[in-house]
Amino acid sequence: MTNNNQDTQYRIMLDTLTDQFIVTDSTQRVQATGNTIEQAFKQFESINQGA
Repeated sequence: MTNNNQDTQYRIMLDTLTDQFIVTDSTQRVQATGNTIEQAFKQFESINQGA
């Protein structure tokens, strides 16, 4: 799934081997994981703000 949020395009994926959600930016330079989509996205936002 690909989404846009205030000029940031990101993808949300599920790693079925580890049951972890992964959120990456469109260039895949920034990546965050979490047990839920919300956790992964929250981590992504905090990392992306510093980038």
